[in-house]
Amino acid sequence: MLNIYIPCIARTVSDLLISPRVPIVYFPPMTYFATGLFAFALNAHLLTLAMPQAQDPPPQIEMASRPERVFKTDDAGPEGTESWAFDLVLTGNGDHAPEVTEIVEELLSNGRVLAKRTVSAAGIEGTATRAPTPAPGHTRWAGRFRYSTPLSWHIDQVRLAVRLESGRVQATFDVSSYEQTADLVFPFVGPGVVTSGGVSNGGHRHPSGQFAVDAIGLTEMYAPQTGVEDLNEFYAGWGRAIVAPGDGTVVWAQRGVPDQARPNANERASFTLTDGTVAFTGNSIVIDHGGGEYSVLMHMMSGSLLVGVGDRVHQGQPVGRLGSSGDSFGPHIHYQLQDAPVPLQGSALPVRFRNMPALLVRGVWFDAQSAEDVGPNSAGRKESAQVETLARPAIDSGSHRTRRDAPRVSSFGQSS
Repeated sequence: MLNIYIPCIARTVSDLLISPRVPIVYFPPMTYFATGLFAFALNAHLLTLAMPQAQDPPPQIEMASRPERVFKTDDAGPEGTESWAFDLVLTGNGDHAPEVTEIVEELLSNGRVLAKRTVSAAGIEGTATRAPTPAPGHTRWAGRFRYSTPLSWHIDQVRLAVRLESGRVQATFDVSSYEQTADLVFPFVGPGVVTSGGVSNGGHRHPSGQFAVDAIGLTEMYAPQTGVEDLNEFYAGWGRAIVAPGDGTVVWAQRGVPDQARPNANERASFTLTDGTVAFTGNSIVIDHGGGEYSVLMHMMSGSLLVGVGDRVHQGQPVGRLGSSGDSFGPHIHYQLQDAPVPLQGSALPVRFRNMPALLVRGVWFDAQSAEDVGPNSAGRKESAQVETLARPAIDSGSHRTRRDAPRVSSFGQSS
């Protein structure tokens, strides 16, 4: 356009100057310069309008699962199913969280698709959950996904194709059973009941604690408490010895957190330390068993920890007392196996204790034998033996209530 338009202007001016049929008109030199400059600017503007406008590149989206390692476990009951759950996290580099409009889910076994479904925008809205805080300059969206399938399907992968307003992303996540290597026993001896189990039983959801167990102690007659008042000292497990589940080294410890003043009255101020740290886990320790397996024992009684970082512990050795410190609604022990040396980090690992039932779901009553009575890798059950290193209070009874946040999930065959 520029190369054509300017010569036309020049020719018109030339005709005016030399044509015998028109009067000769004198144009000062600045007139030629101004005419050419105007033509150049006009054509440059038209050329700019004709060119496609540059657009901001679509945001880069990363897909990840929380926990990073996804494990499945057998479900309780006669249905012959297994379950697993994770959060899908989308991280973008834009100013707004990724807008998800559709998700296609595929369940695979040895590369073969056994089940497939499409979740619309309305369904996706029901799966949305709180996303972890992103790095500066990034945004996140998170959705909760839970699956329950027949054991005979042998599902080993989940493929998710996510349609966004800005495009489409896809990722495949491995799903497997976990083979525990550490020899573990339950962290207290005697009667008790599971008050909250893992995610497949409507229990814990945190990525590091999806297979965690909460348990309270019971009396020898399996009573949860001996007094009618709602006091810590009337709870059957209050002050009971907490023992190391297995051999290992203490790699993390937190002490100095007061117990909740009363059961069922969770006061955040009681576990907010002077430096501002919120000690959710209360008085707690992490034991490294080797092989990437770490036991986390939480909510122990204030002033009861007997070990510290660097101490070597042995299975059955007392490490503290059952209490109600931190984010607790009553005297109980919270136990979880994970693959990281700090509480509430890493991926949850399914756990089995050789002195307990294989499936520890809410409502399971038990009488945990000591490590010495059960013997190494023995499935036999003998008379209950008490750990006597820590004296139990004269009154030690109680019950425990746990909070349960009802998850909104997407699942094949079952919802929490």
